[in-house]
Amino acid sequence: MLSPNRACLAQARLVKTGQVHTRALANAESSHLSEVEEYENQSKVGVLSEALRLN
Repeated sequence: MLSPNRACLAQARLVKTGQVHTRALANAESSHLSEVEEYENQSKVGVLSEALRLN
């Protein structure tokens, strides 16, 4: 069994690790959403330029 001081340190490490993982997941999701938005914008530009070309 861990001493109270070591148990507290271990808990603090777990909390910090959890925060790091949560931040990494949030960054990955944000990056993915940015890529999706960029793709959608490129698609809209392509459709618009094609429509203008046909007119």
